[in-house]
Amino acid sequence: MRLSGRPVPKVPRWSYLRRRRQRVGRLPCLLTSKRYVGLCVMVALFLYYHQDLRPPRFDQSLSALRASQTPRDRKQATVVKSIVMVLFGVPKEFPTVWRFYRKYLMDANPEIHFSVAIHLYSDIQVLTNLKNNETSVAIASADDIRAILSNTNATVVQSSQLEYDQSLTWIRPEHVVGRMKAPPWTVDTMKNMFRQGNSMLLAYQEAVRSFPDADGYLFARSDTLLIRPTVLRTRNVQANDLYLPSWQVFKDEYVDRFAYAGGQAAASVYAESKAIAFAEYIRSDRDDFWRCSERLLRIYIEEYNNNTSRSNSGSDRPFTVSVHLESRKLKWAPLLRVRGGGMLNERDYHDFVDKKWSGADYPMADFLSSKTQ
Repeated sequence: MRLSGRPVPKVPRWSYLRRRRQRVGRLPCLLTSKRYVGLCVMVALFLYYHQDLRPPRFDQSLSALRASQTPRDRKQATVVKSIVMVLFGVPKEFPTVWRFYRKYLMDANPEIHFSVAIHLYSDIQVLTNLKNNETSVAIASADDIRAILSNTNATVVQSSQLEYDQSLTWIRPEHVVGRMKAPPWTVDTMKNMFRQGNSMLLAYQEAVRSFPDADGYLFARSDTLLIRPTVLRTRNVQANDLYLPSWQVFKDEYVDRFAYAGGQAAASVYAESKAIAFAEYIRSDRDDFWRCSERLLRIYIEEYNNNTSRSNSGSDRPFTVSVHLESRKLKWAPLLRVRGGGMLNERDYHDFVDKKWSGADYPMADFLSSKTQ
């Protein structure tokens, strides 16, 4: 159709529809853009390495709610002023071990008053552990430990390993094969786990008897070197709070070498893990692959919390254990396991000291000389 001899311009309907589709589809395009995906990945990685910033789980929120509604005499003080170090295991190279604890733990927390409760087996003077290439390693005696801790408010408790081993005669190869990670797990390895757990439980019980007014408890082995200043939280710490490192474990495991409990509510649960709870798991008919002690610890605490949540609030332990994992990136409380003959565990040295190290256990003398340079 023509008007005045000129053609009538057509409406560019296709361009209008294209602009509308662009406006309507802007949000889906944003969701699939590379920048948006990259931002999501960065946020996810940030939350992964800073777990304290994650929203609390339902069981943690429920635990905090219960703690806030408990009577005043059942709650832990909000400021921790005194802590008992619960030292357990076999004291190897203890003078050096204690010097590092004083430097990187006690000196790093000058506002805290530290006491010490340590356990050792009185009938073990020499250690042989083929798994760790240890043969006829001398063990510190009770008199040696008392002399080393002479300037500290400390107590030493002893027991017989031979008597305790009589309670471990039930362990058979079928308790290990198919249930624990073998190698290196053997029957003797499992017995060592229970011996260490019994040592931890006896040291904790002595800590409660000797220092009844303590605010918190710190569990550590007597054969590990703490190699960096480790600051402990002192404010807004509840009795059911349990602080654990997050290194050298998978997401379904908990570190079993170092723990800081805000009070007896969490400390009593942690102290009974290896000696009592682990034995019940191993002796049970459950067809589970326990894998290692770190995996057993996580199963125990999670099942304890689930059972406590369902139980009556009038029970002896009405509170769940609130676990706080310190940041992986900060390497909170890095530890080097001491081996016999003045050596350091290879994996620990690779993870916390020299990333390029891939040889055998590292000489402790070389490490100590490098720390003083």
